[in-house]
Amino acid sequence: MTSASTIGAALLELADQDPDRPLAYVEGSGEPVRLTAADLAELAGAAATTLAEHGVRPGDRVGVCMDTGVDAYAALHGCFLLGAVPFVCEPPLATMRRQRWEDRLRLLISRAEPRALVVSPEFRDAVSAPCAQAGVAVVEPPFEGGLVPGSVRARAGDLALIQFTSGTTGSSRGVTLTHEAVFANAAAIGDHAYRSGDLIVSWLPLHHDMGLIGLSLAPLLHGLPVASMPPLSFALRPERWLWAMHRYRGTFTSAPNFAYRLCATNVPDTKLQGLDLSAWRLAGNGAEVVQAGTLRAFAERMAPYGYRERAMTPCYGMAEITLAATMCVPGDPLITLPVRRDRLAGDGEVVEASPDDPDRQELVSSGSALKEIEIRVVDGTGADLPDRRQGTILLRCLSMMSGYYRQPEETAKVLENGWLDTGDQGFLDNGQLYVTGRIKDVVIIAGSNYHPYAFEAAAATVDGLRADAVAAVGCPDPERSTEVLVLVVESRSHADSERVAEIRAAVIAAVSAETGLRPDRVEVVPRGALPKTPSGKLQRRQVVNALVKGTLPGRR
Repeated sequence: MTSASTIGAALLELADQDPDRPLAYVEGSGEPVRLTAADLAELAGAAATTLAEHGVRPGDRVGVCMDTGVDAYAALHGCFLLGAVPFVCEPPLATMRRQRWEDRLRLLISRAEPRALVVSPEFRDAVSAPCAQAGVAVVEPPFEGGLVPGSVRARAGDLALIQFTSGTTGSSRGVTLTHEAVFANAAAIGDHAYRSGDLIVSWLPLHHDMGLIGLSLAPLLHGLPVASMPPLSFALRPERWLWAMHRYRGTFTSAPNFAYRLCATNVPDTKLQGLDLSAWRLAGNGAEVVQAGTLRAFAERMAPYGYRERAMTPCYGMAEITLAATMCVPGDPLITLPVRRDRLAGDGEVVEASPDDPDRQELVSSGSALKEIEIRVVDGTGADLPDRRQGTILLRCLSMMSGYYRQPEETAKVLENGWLDTGDQGFLDNGQLYVTGRIKDVVIIAGSNYHPYAFEAAAATVDGLRADAVAAVGCPDPERSTEVLVLVVESRSHADSERVAEIRAAVIAAVSAETGLRPDRVEVVPRGALPKTPSGKLQRRQVVNALVKGTLPGRR
């Protein structure tokens, strides 16, 4: 790993010591662009000069609103060279509802108060009004000039970047990270997972913590090359991710569980002919609860193309600790635990289930704590729980955020005595962390707490439904004084009454057979109706709000 202490200094060190080292292969609409350390340093220097000419100084916040590409990398590293503090916001791509995107941009601008917003020329019109109203300079490529003399002024303890969390427009919070925090997590990831000669492949957006830290900055700090592609490229054709692993002989990649499910179930065989995944060494799986069925389905589907089952490496983390907290040992067999669903949902006790138990649920370990990271699992009073008792996961580490930017009250809600309340539930077993779900996603039925993932996985087995287009939520029912289980599924046949009735019946049958619980309602909606984060994760609380208000598009 680099001997530098800031991200900007690390890039210059690489450019000075090994200028021809490849750091990036950037794919877009044309031929991939290869960037060496010297290339990236030169581009970043030009961006730093341009930003300085627009009045950006060390400590100033700078928004970067661009799709993954050469200019986005230049803008980010230009900020690091200047000692400015970048935050990445998703660009207004066609898949996003424009008004919702603009509302979020206005929120980020009001929270961060940036000196400038760097945008691609095609997005200038979309950002002009919000930026003009807030007095934010709009900067766009091409960047011209060289490295600003004495521009690397940041120190290890200075703020390096802000990561804004996903969520509803009003709930997004700015996670502040110092260079020291980023370096600490990058070191922990590298010590555990990287190998000399690794080549990382990524489709994740730079406004996602796994995309920015895990698949961009951490590799750079270890001098490892990254082949990146625009997120929309994956969303339109998931097999492009697999072909990037083939083309670059990729050894390392990471993605949320849903991405592996998409590749396992939604890519036709004709799109995989000639694929070679034999170089694939590590497949990180995190950012949402890992499903055992997904891992097996992906391994079975990709085995004919050279993929090895032991490449799958579940992990756990979040933006508030920079990125990673736990990770399984690369190359080891998966660790799973079959448990009684009723006991976990009832008193939170982990009781192993027999193979023929109808209430059996298989959980996947997310691994053990990385270096310098501590884990506790506590009950509602904050008391530590023993192994195999479900509770709230707390974390403490060197890579902890400084806080939520200019939101001290929100920071105080989650940070106490150095411990972060993750808002996640799980349990420990012999040092292995099992994450069972988000507390806010729990469905409470007659006093028992159920996580939505088993319901969603069962519903997704219905013919014509996609794994990334199913949401299981609990909706309040005043008459029954409890929540009712509602499955919302996307279908191209949402306007066909006869087909909708068939889908409803099939979903109820599948969920009942797999989980023992019968859904109270099944709503069939058009494709694209379910709200998601920019990286594709379901926003279940927004689904609940839309159901309660009756605003879910096209519900039947």
